[in-house]
Amino acid sequence: MREQQLLREALREELDRIQKRNPSFSLRSFSKKLELSPATLSRVLSGKRSVSLPLARKISEKLGLSDEQKAQVLAPIELRESKLRSRTFADRQLNADTFQAVADWHHFAILSLLETDGATSDVSWISKRLAIPERTASAALARLGRLGLLAKDENGAWKGTGNSHHSPDGIPSPAVRKAHRQALSLGRQALDRIPVERRDFTTLMMAIDPEKLPEAVKILREARTRVNNLLEGGKRKQVYMLAIQLFPIDQIEELSQQVQT
Repeated sequence: MREQQLLREALREELDRIQKRNPSFSLRSFSKKLELSPATLSRVLSGKRSVSLPLARKISEKLGLSDEQKAQVLAPIELRESKLRSRTFADRQLNADTFQAVADWHHFAILSLLETDGATSDVSWISKRLAIPERTASAALARLGRLGLLAKDENGAWKGTGNSHHSPDGIPSPAVRKAHRQALSLGRQALDRIPVERRDFTTLMMAIDPEKLPEAVKILREARTRVNNLLEGGKRKQVYMLAIQLFPIDQIEELSQQVQT
């Protein structure tokens, strides 16, 4: 776990600094300062315990690292988790038939809503939170259950499976287009209803090299993953939709075809 070496070094340096001033300061005292169990701290220091990105952020905060130090410590861990997610990307990709069944936006909204703090699978609660009819919420829960995207716990309540899923990638699909149209429609509504401090709509007009589009798409997807990890790493209280748009504004292909004809 070499990607966590900088974090371990920061921990040891802080422990050494405190013990020079107070030789009686123990590992147990240090673990209390960091809000970790002594066993967890010991395993992290010895390299026997893998540290997740949220835990690494927490430790960095408790150590009082500067923004620059945090970036250095967290970057290798973020990269590792990104690579792990990319390996399972295909496994979490829904096939076309399954996605077609859940393409309507409220299906994925329900999956995310059930991950928020204090969530319940009560149809009335879901209906109010997402502003959808109860019959729509009820049908969606049943459909998600049949497809294995939700499962019932020992009390009969619907729970998420802990896995994230995404639409078929790189394949033309009416269902995917439908989902994107709905996302755009929801964005227009949010633009009018949601206060500016709770949303972020940005556009950038640019003259581009079309041959670099695949690389740009890759960067955007990596950025999307980092934003997802950041926002899901804390207390889950609300369901947000992130839409990133990139498209040609000048109709160069159509104009080219007209010239050729």
